[in-house]
Amino acid sequence: MRRVHVCFLVGLTLVVGAGLAGRSTGESPRAAAGAAAGPNGGGTLCGAGSCAAAACHNGNGPKGTKGSEYTTWVVHDPHACAVEVLYGKRSLQIEKKRKHPPEVEEDHPERDPLCLSCHVQPGIEPIGKGGTKLRRGELYSYEDGVSCEACHGAADGWLTDHYTAEWRRHNNTPEKKKAKGMHNTKDLRLRAELCVRCHVGAGGRAIRRPDGRQRQEKRPKVPG
Repeated sequence: MRRVHVCFLVGLTLVVGAGLAGRSTGESPRAAAGAAAGPNGGGTLCGAGSCAAAACHNGNGPKGTKGSEYTTWVVHDPHACAVEVLYGKRSLQIEKKRKHPPEVEEDHPERDPLCLSCHVQPGIEPIGKGGTKLRRGELYSYEDGVSCEACHGAADGWLTDHYTAEWRRHNNTPEKKKAKGMHNTKDLRLRAELCVRCHVGAGGRAIRRPDGRQRQEKRPKVPG
């Protein structure tokens, strides 16, 4: 419960602060939050705390209910603890066995970009030299693990207005939402692709054996 209360205060501060910033400069709230696209085609990550206000997604209602999406995630969803796994014995064993680029510290899976790219967010740290990382705001924390924006997209382009009637009127198509950085998770194919990035592997996120070959999982035989 302590984590929920802290995130509530953080989220409330972010939302109110963004609105005041826009009011004082004459910019729209969305512009004040920072809608410019960053590396990897995404905007700036705002962090799970930006969704944690009780009036938003932290209603503390029953599991899976509308308005309690953050509550469900932080209390019931293993994704919220994904980064904590990297501090465990098994992660250290995996880290010692995998083939490392020179810049990666063998004894620190919690710092390995390949690990963070699934246990926090794809693209959060560049994999290999010359790569780019996603932009992130001051309130974004690795310790949140796989949080809201890993599936819904970087929120800076839509955080302060996605709940308004104006948003529903003018941004009611997947294409318009995508232009602002929001993923259309109602599209089952896209939703599956978002999951597959980490749960199967994509791009440079495949774990390879010490001999350089990609690890192959043994699949159970299907009867018949």
